[in-house]
Amino acid sequence: MNDDKMYKEIEKLALLIMAVIALVCGIVSMDVMNGLSVVYGGILNIIGFRNIVVSSKNLLHSPHASRNATIQYMIRFILYGILIYLGMQVGLSIVFMLLGFLSVNLAIKIHTLRTRKEEI
Repeated sequence: MNDDKMYKEIEKLALLIMAVIALVCGIVSMDVMNGLSVVYGGILNIIGFRNIVVSSKNLLHSPHASRNATIQYMIRFILYGILIYLGMQVGLSIVFMLLGFLSVNLAIKIHTLRTRKEEI
């Protein structure tokens, strides 16, 4: 399978998972802000996933790959921290934002289960 196609499928699946989690959380808690918190966290996570994919491809041709990877990792997590803090400042729930962060992880696991070849 083409890597780019696989990444797109994972992103689409992550969006679907995020939407389902947001809907369930919004309905169960009867608070639209909880659903929005899930969406915000999910979107941050999908953007982070895309950033990892792009930066990983760029690192393959970098003479200082280890140092650059460490810097990109630190920048990504500092940005996560800032954006989560900003989300909290506008009234979003950190717990529900973190639930949104599960969307890519779950999408990768589901995609792997769906596409793996059975070993004989």
